[in-house]
This record gives sequence, C-alpha cells and structure tokens, in this order.
Amino acid sequence: MNKRHTDSRRSKRSGSSDLIGIAVIAVSAFFLLCIIIPIVLGAFGYFIRGVVLGVFGLFAYPLFLSTLLLGIALVRDLSLKISLKYKVCIGIIAFCVMMILQLATSFGFLGEGFSYYISSVYTKLTAGGVFFGVLAYGLQAAVTQVFAYILLSTGVIICDVFHRLGGKKERKEPVEEEPKRLSFEKSDTPAR
Repeated sequence: MNKRHTDSRRSKRSGSSDLIGIAVIAVSAFFLLCIIIPIVLGAFGYFIRGVVLGVFGLFAYPLFLSTLLLGIALVRDLSLKISLKYKVCIGIIAFCVMMILQLATSFGFLGEGFSYYISSVYTKLTAGGVFFGVLAYGLQAAVTQVFAYILLSTGVIICDVFHRLGGKKERKEPVEEEPKRLSFEKSDTPAR
C-alpha cells in the first residue's frame, strides 16, 4: 500500500476521533457543569443535577470527569498503553469498590423492599444511585448483606493479587551494561 493511502486513512481516523472527542467533551462538560454548579442554568440545571445524581449517585463526579479526560485524549490523539489484563483487573476492582460503597451508603433502605429501596436511592444521595442500586439490591437479596461485603472484598483482593503477581516476569536475557570509556587526559589527583 502506498504512503498516500495510509496517510488518507490516518487522517480519516483522526477526523472521526476528533469529532467523537469534541462530542464527549461537550456532553461531559455540560453534565459536570450541571452537577457542580446547577445555578448557572437555573431550574433546568437543578433538574439535570437531580436526575444525574439520582441515576448515578456520587459516581457521577468521577464518571463525567473521566469521560472529559477521555474526550481530551481523543482530540489530542493520545492513548494509554496497558494490557487488557490490567484493564480488566482495574475495572473489576472499581466495580467491587463501587458496589461496597453503594451497599454501605444505602444500608438503611434495604429492609423495606425493592421499590422503596430504589425510590430512596434515587431521592437521597448514595454512592452509586439507581445504576449501582439495582445491582447492589440484587446481590444482597441473593446472599446476605454481610456475605455480599465478603464476596466483593474477596473480589478486590483476588484481582489485586492477580494484578500484582501477573506483572512480574523474569528476564531471560542479561542486561548489557554500556562499556566504560577510557580517558587519557591528565587528572589532578596523583596515581596510586
């Protein structure tokens, strides 16, 4: 394939990632503006803040901040080079921690039933809102709440151990040191 075709493909990919990046930046900046400073947009800002915090809870802040950074990375054509194993481990750890936080912040709503729990999680501020609330309620209903904490904590520990042990690889080839250069210049110190 000649150079002109590869440059054309690269510029098309760059153009589409620029558009996607700009769209992601605009949407996440809008939602961050609404949940951080809702008075800027008046009643509409407060409405958006209530819906976003009801659906995502406090997780909305890191969610939209990370999507804002992702949009900036897309526009600047930056990428993070980590293995799929690490991405999966980090994702599972983040999910387990969010579920633990959701169960902890919505502890008082768990005894009354599913509809009461979901309406309480939506109207009151919790770690994960309705999004993690549905999953947390299902998990604690399937097993006890204490066992849910144990299960999620074990998931975090296993992923952390897998992440740490999986990254250590033995080097089979020796590391070559750069040869020292000899100098024939006179030094001020006497030779021994």
